[in-house]
Amino acid sequence: MTIPKNTPLKASDFLRTVVSANGSMLYHSLFSRPVMVSNRIHNAVSSLIHRSQTAENILASQALSESELQTLVDRYLVMNRSVNERQMLADRVAEYSQTLQAGSTLRRLDLGVSEVCNFGCTHCIHNISVQSSGSARAGLMTRDIAMRAIDKYMAIVRASGLAESEIHFGTTEPLINWKLMSECIDYCEQTYPGISHRFFVETNLSLLTREMADKLRDHEVRIVISIDGHREANDAVRVTARGEGTFDLIEAKCLMLREVGYPLDGFTITLTSGNFHLVDATIIEWAAGMGMTRVDSDIDLLGDVNFSVEDGIEKLMMLHRECIRRGIRTTGTWKMPYDNLISRDPLRDQVLPSLCRSTGGQNIAVAPNGDLFVCGHSSTPVGNINRLETFFEPNAPFLQLIMSRLSGQDEMCFGCEIEGQCAGQCQVTREVAAARNDNGKPQYMCRLFRGLTRLLLLEKIEDEFRTGPGTEIVVPSPED
Repeated sequence: MTIPKNTPLKASDFLRTVVSANGSMLYHSLFSRPVMVSNRIHNAVSSLIHRSQTAENILASQALSESELQTLVDRYLVMNRSVNERQMLADRVAEYSQTLQAGSTLRRLDLGVSEVCNFGCTHCIHNISVQSSGSARAGLMTRDIAMRAIDKYMAIVRASGLAESEIHFGTTEPLINWKLMSECIDYCEQTYPGISHRFFVETNLSLLTREMADKLRDHEVRIVISIDGHREANDAVRVTARGEGTFDLIEAKCLMLREVGYPLDGFTITLTSGNFHLVDATIIEWAAGMGMTRVDSDIDLLGDVNFSVEDGIEKLMMLHRECIRRGIRTTGTWKMPYDNLISRDPLRDQVLPSLCRSTGGQNIAVAPNGDLFVCGHSSTPVGNINRLETFFEPNAPFLQLIMSRLSGQDEMCFGCEIEGQCAGQCQVTREVAAARNDNGKPQYMCRLFRGLTRLLLLEKIEDEFRTGPGTEIVVPSPED
């Protein structure tokens, strides 16, 4: 063993356990590092929760083999009694702040080319966020602001030694400002030919023309859309400005993309009070029939809902299982704590885990007026494109916000079973709740995320772990 045999060991203060019929998942609520273990190993670790033993005594009792104990120590589930685990994470966060100050975490430029929309969805995350802040930000981005943002972002890309850029077009309906969006694509490729550009657009798709579809295909622009259930469910909440249903219109545009040889790979469903009772497996059958391979789903992140946490969990898991049955990948904000737990390591990864890339310091969102945000839907400005040289300074708003949102930094989350994996949930959820002086929605989402993560861990155990020789302890494979 690499650890001295006289070292006093105990179960980590942050050890968490999910038990199934086939075994248990042990993980660290700050560091993740999960393992699936048999009942024998689970019992051996449990005996160290309230008292410490030396490594020598643990091995002498034959409760654990040398390799099993070493695995548990390596994954921080059994710890040296004198180690301060929260301080370990604090040291890693302090180290990460230096990376943030260098600007080298930045991976994405989010251009809010339009804060105008031709739809009238009452659950629109952007409109709710902006209205809650009391600010007036509606408008179209100008060419001057867009090109200035691109130039400054590309300077950071080059300074960081990156060979790839990522540019998103939003924020409400970017196709309203298609001319600018098209010019931005051409400008990036013509002005910065040595960089591989990845473009994304988040759109309701309704304004798509054949000309647009051809250009999106030719430049491999990733298209992100929302469809809130099959026809009746979608049309209950996703409507035009005149209140008309949109499913048939969106479906026609999906078929147009397929006709030009650029079919969509998936879409996002938002469950609200208006469509919750209508969303069923029909939408997954439709997705499979359209040849789609990905379905995102989420509970409305901002609005109050008239269904319980338990019902929300059941509906999301139903959609998830219907997708898995058809070979469709499922994603969504609800799944991020689980994905972080299985696949991320805050002590070793270059970027610390967060619920999204924005709160990890990887995103700059530019509003039409040039103000900067960590997320295109955020109502908390953290700078302006004209003063980007001060953006990453230690006392600047950007760094202060990101540092407050990193794993282990939010006292509201202390003691939570997914503290390091959720990292305080969605930034916009928190902002809107603060503006309303009502913490009900964050508390609802906390319970939702915890319940879903437990169910997904149980599913992981059933999929991977089988008791018997050679499988007493298993490190779960990362998710795709």
